[in-house]
Amino acid sequence: MSASLSPVSAGQALQSMRDSDFDCYSAYAEAIDNSIQAGASEINVQFQTETRRTSYEYIKRVAFIDNGTGMDKNLIHNCLVLGYSSRFNDRTGIGRFGVGMTMGAIHECRNVRVYSRDTEQGEWLSTTLDISSSDDGSVAIASPAISEFPEWIDSLKPRGTGTAVIWSDYDRQVENGKRIISESKVYFGRVFRKFIWDGLKIYINGEPVKAIDPLYANMEKTKFPNDVPATLADPIRLEWTVPDDVEGEAGRKDTITIRLSLLSEEIRGFRGTGARKEVTERYIDRNQGVSITRNGREVFYGPISYWPGGKSWFDEIDRWWGCEIEFSPLLDRVFQVKNIKRGAAPVRDLKEAIFEQINPTVKNYIAQIQEDWDKKKEKADAQAKAQGEHDSGHKAAEKIAKKKNTENTSKPVSDPDKAASDLIDSMEKYQNTTDKDSIIAAWRSQPYTIESVVWKGKEFIELKPLGGSDVLLYNNSHPLMKRLLELEAKISSSENSGSVALAAELKTIVDLLLLSYVKAESKMSVDEEKTGLLEDLRTNWGMYVNSYINDMGKE
Repeated sequence: MSASLSPVSAGQALQSMRDSDFDCYSAYAEAIDNSIQAGASEINVQFQTETRRTSYEYIKRVAFIDNGTGMDKNLIHNCLVLGYSSRFNDRTGIGRFGVGMTMGAIHECRNVRVYSRDTEQGEWLSTTLDISSSDDGSVAIASPAISEFPEWIDSLKPRGTGTAVIWSDYDRQVENGKRIISESKVYFGRVFRKFIWDGLKIYINGEPVKAIDPLYANMEKTKFPNDVPATLADPIRLEWTVPDDVEGEAGRKDTITIRLSLLSEEIRGFRGTGARKEVTERYIDRNQGVSITRNGREVFYGPISYWPGGKSWFDEIDRWWGCEIEFSPLLDRVFQVKNIKRGAAPVRDLKEAIFEQINPTVKNYIAQIQEDWDKKKEKADAQAKAQGEHDSGHKAAEKIAKKKNTENTSKPVSDPDKAASDLIDSMEKYQNTTDKDSIIAAWRSQPYTIESVVWKGKEFIELKPLGGSDVLLYNNSHPLMKRLLELEAKISSSENSGSVALAAELKTIVDLLLLSYVKAESKMSVDEEKTGLLEDLRTNWGMYVNSYINDMGKE
């Protein structure tokens, strides 16, 4: 009779497990989970890096040190065994499966060493898992032995009980260590925010991790504690049946809690300003999705795949409201939680139920955001008009050109005042205005102004030099300009929540493209011999664009 075989080839299995569905941040989080489960009130994450080429930092090793309860000899020996857990299938905490810490570690490195003690005056015991030679199946976890606490992290050694987990032979780094360290602060601040609010202290290379609330409703222990908090809607309680795989609980109802928030009008700013510094330094520009938390620990963040709301959800405008879905481990199966706690995807029926619950509030949020933006723009326009400011309709591009106009390439004119007066008199749209002087003054205040007019001719643009403050004329009778206006109007009228901002962005990009061209042309036109060539170039360009766009319409 043949001898029985193990269903797993240990060495090869470990190598295969290195390609699990972790990234470095979720792998680090598994180590922190263990510290939290051990009752730690302080966790230090220490990266040791070296620079091998300009500005690129390589991670040599990472240590996770906590002041938790520590482990006895038996637990130290087993803590790196895949599937072993003193709390296996325990649904009361944030762990459950007994694989996260080891799988997270070997995803990033080839050597894991654990130091721990469970009495204040006890000796530090350590054990090691080294998969460097695991291909032959000889990998083993050494029996715990008395060890000196590592010198390079000795200043972080817990005074009493505690544990240190060190990852070395770090061979799976995929980006600059500087970015990994920086992003870890963001990731930990969001994933463990509720524990930080409850008093947990996490440090990365000595710097405290600040909480980040995707609802932007709790500003405690964040980088900006004095910010106006978001307005919270009343919590939504959704009852759901516990699956039949949960012993002793199957069939009963468990509660899913959904919280929605609308970020303050102050931080929402004006339409199209969602990438300004105040937004990015609070990570609001990343806030286009949903946070799903399990027993207070975030397991998913972002747009939900195959969402019943369709593509119009999780657009740029959706960063101004927040959503958090909290569930207990009793519902792990219906949230399809992975054993490494990276990712959660509600089953289809649950997605639809959540969508039905939150859709009315979110629709109201979007309408409120749009209305507030419209009011702000109307007020700003009225103030500008009262102050005599002239708005050509292309202010965004003009502002950028003014800021970046470090080189004056404007063609000189003999009489700038006469050039400006002649230009405004030739423009039909200003024939009946009584305030031509203020318009000319506005032209004078910046290097370029864009004005839309109509004339018969093949050119779609023409630059009018005014001696340092030039006017770029758009020929709105040209097929190119007609088509651009039509597209802008069409995009703006779309039901897509971000369509107005998208249309404005497209318009600004076109403006900047044409301003860049005329600036380059101005730089060359100082050579009189080239002036005629440039005029011919612009005419021919307009003629070909005319022809091609007309043919595009026929196609």
